[in-house]
Amino acid sequence: MGFLTGLFKALFGKSNDVTRGMGSFPVAPVIDEPAERPQGGEFRRFGDDENVIRIYFGPGRGRRKVVNYMSVAGTSYRYDAVCAFIRGKDREVYLKEEPDNPVDENAIGVYGIWRGVTGKHDALLGYVPSSHLDRFKDRGLDGITVSLDAMFAPESKTDNPGLKVTIWER
Repeated sequence: MGFLTGLFKALFGKSNDVTRGMGSFPVAPVIDEPAERPQGGEFRRFGDDENVIRIYFGPGRGRRKVVNYMSVAGTSYRYDAVCAFIRGKDREVYLKEEPDNPVDENAIGVYGIWRGVTGKHDALLGYVPSSHLDRFKDRGLDGITVSLDAMFAPESKTDNPGLKVTIWER
């Protein structure tokens, strides 16, 4: 048990995560040297807050970056799903066109698949921001993949979770 967790327990009878009412999020190790980061592994850089989890996928062989380190829009509206995704294991992300979306017929959803306490989950986590949609309007998602770059766990109940992804083309 860490010093602060012990202090919270001593003062309030519970840990700081329970006090926040959010459960616990994983804390990634600090790995500054890129050569030491495992493929698909979680890490933080020196100076990152504990709520930051970065994912290392290395160079994209045979792929070209279309959008690099993009913030996923609308994660605050899917707070529970995004927090469950961050807490989960074996995470993957994928894109799905949503032509029946009532707000924007060109919308592209960012979906997540993960293994949680109650089994495997698949849910909408947010959207590709509208500023990037023109890149896909005529071509669709054929040959397009996405990788998870970073996750930002909320630090309090008033904070929102966040996700960063990179979109690739073959």
